[in-house]
Amino acid sequence: MLVPIRQSENDFIKKSSQAFSSRVISFILGFGISIIIARALGPSGKGAFAFIMLIPALLTMLGNLGIGAANTYFTANRKYPGENIVSNTFFSAIVIGGLLILAFYLGSHIPVFKEFIASKHVPLSLLWLAISIIPFSLLYSYSISILVGREKIATFSIINIINPALYLLFIVFFVTIFKKSVSGAVTAYVLNIILIALITFFLIQKIGKLKLNIDTKLLRESTSYGFKAWVGNLAQFLNYRLDMFLVAYFLNFTVLGYYSLAVGIVEQLWLVPASIATVLFPRVSYIGGTKASRLTPKVTRTSLFIILVISFMLAIIAKPLIKFIYGKAFLPSVLPFLILLPGVIILSIDKVLSSDLAGRGKPEIGAMASLVSLLVNIPLNLLLIPRWGISGAAFASTIAYATSTIFMLAVFLKISGNSCKDTLLIKISDFRICFDLLSKYLKKRKI
Repeated sequence: MLVPIRQSENDFIKKSSQAFSSRVISFILGFGISIIIARALGPSGKGAFAFIMLIPALLTMLGNLGIGAANTYFTANRKYPGENIVSNTFFSAIVIGGLLILAFYLGSHIPVFKEFIASKHVPLSLLWLAISIIPFSLLYSYSISILVGREKIATFSIINIINPALYLLFIVFFVTIFKKSVSGAVTAYVLNIILIALITFFLIQKIGKLKLNIDTKLLRESTSYGFKAWVGNLAQFLNYRLDMFLVAYFLNFTVLGYYSLAVGIVEQLWLVPASIATVLFPRVSYIGGTKASRLTPKVTRTSLFIILVISFMLAIIAKPLIKFIYGKAFLPSVLPFLILLPGVIILSIDKVLSSDLAGRGKPEIGAMASLVSLLVNIPLNLLLIPRWGISGAAFASTIAYATSTIFMLAVFLKISGNSCKDTLLIKISDFRICFDLLSKYLKKRKI
């Protein structure tokens, strides 16, 4: 039986707050990690590390096939038993991960790839070390999606804290103490992914025990549903990271170090919409489109307002903040950071709305928006990076993000029947709801 809409909204805000709180702690820990890496490796080393980690990240995204999104969807609507989803998750990660490692082995023998890696002086041994984590990355991605689908937000939040906490410990050990530079950073990342994947998979055993067989019907439906989301996620990943590949290709690792820092800082603004999207996807799947059309505009405009306020403050203090925290060596990161800021603000709208539409069983809308954005992003990057450097890459991303959001907003307004004003402009009533919930929260904890 569905719960009343007000109770559902309160529960939604409570779970979004849990996810947001964990992401704030994760951000603080991640901030510490980024400072250690930047200070220890310098711009050139940070750029090399960013490039090495991009390759397994791309392969993992290629191999995801949308199974993570399908896990959330089918876990939320209870169509299949938990043990079937858990078992499919395990075997899919092993098989797909193994095939991707084989694909990298074959690709590494292509002359163009070998020449590019040689020209950038990237140790192939470090690339292989990074590639080894792909099955574990998939296992982690698939497993945590099950927790989201079952709305185990408290457990999800704990994992979100454990993940960077472990990484911070490994970074301190391998980079700071042993001074292993880029190799130490890669080793720390690999060990962290392996451990967090095993922890997460252990936790989902409470939802369903691992069985030594695959549900072929579930696998077919997962890939069918997930493919639509996967196309969008792949396009979105390329929107986020293709510019880094091109910066590495046209320029050098030192410049990539500047740009990766700017990207890393500005993307932290997505803490708010990411927390909301985490809860919104399974919630919309559960409550249906009619009630979602009332809930989603509220959370979209509230999320946008919060990001606007934070962004305004960040824009003012960007230069002294980067200089103080990361050092004068990273001051060239300031300009691309400021250019990226409007695009990241705008894309926060897209992130919330895409989760709503995915929850309605329409992940292909997000895929289409990301593909349209990518078609804008690629030519702009190819045109602007050789001319304007990393400022050109930042400008291309901002235009691409705006394109995706305009597309997504237009579709959402048509499907939901909402107006642009109701979806984007904060209302006094939104502040009252937040204030009431905060008061109840503080009173409950006797603060």
